[in-house]
Amino acid sequence: MGVKNFLHELKLKVSPSRIFKAVTTDADDVLPKVAPGVFKGSKVIEGGSFGPGCVVERAVVGAPNFKFKVDDIDTGKCYIKYTELEGDRIGDKFEKVHHEVVTEPSGDGGCVIKFNSNYIAKGDTVPSDEDIKTHVEKSSAFYAAIAEYLVANPHVCA
Repeated sequence: MGVKNFLHELKLKVSPSRIFKAVTTDADDVLPKVAPGVFKGSKVIEGGSFGPGCVVERAVVGAPNFKFKVDDIDTGKCYIKYTELEGDRIGDKFEKVHHEVVTEPSGDGGCVIKFNSNYIAKGDTVPSDEDIKTHVEKSSAFYAAIAEYLVANPHVCA
């Protein structure tokens, strides 16, 4: 099983706590509003609430649902560690993907999101740079859309 590590940073013009809430604890409300043609909803399917050990399923329009397990979370530090288990990004190439994400203030009222991801391929293959680049582009567009929504709706996740 091949493993490839990838580091990525993304700068956005929204506070760390707001973007963090929008993609974690408030995602079930926020994501369908940000991208109604993409997300139908989000819910905890294992575990009592959004926290360590829970499994979350995000219903996606026209694609396999996205499932991930929360390994660790610290809402005060805007930190989450989770493992992607199923979904379009996992496909037939990856067994799973481990992510560690920290959202920090950027000094200008916005934030910097730091991603540290380990892509674990199925079988003996090594994930290609192109496969990972596709994931990064999708994630960056996803976060940018959420940031735009939050800027346009200052009461959301405030």
